[in-house]
Amino acid sequence: RILPSLCQPERIRNVATTRAELAAVLATLPPDAPVAADPQLGPLLCLRQGYRPLRGSRDEGGAAHVRALPPGTVIIVQRWWWQAMVTDPPEGLELRHDGTVLLVWVRR
Repeated sequence: RILPSLCQPERIRNVATTRAELAAVLATLPPDAPVAADPQLGPLLCLRQGYRPLRGSRDEGGAAHVRALPPGTVIIVQRWWWQAMVTDPPEGLELRHDGTVLLVWVRR
């Protein structure tokens, strides 16, 4: 008898795609680059030196939060999250990666 999967196969594929794309993006960044990202992207980011969460218990990571990040900060977000939370991106961002799942901006 085959037991049903606890996770939907589509979600498993999405997580695998996101992790692979994130690993490829991180390989292009200097190890000491300041990074701000959604904590849901996982330990590849959360354990990185210089990491700042884009949302937490008091901040939902909207455009004002992005605008307040120091220059040179690399912002790594899932496309759906960015479109939902930052509907009007602030000036001073440079798009560096427009991937399948992730968008990577640099705060100038």
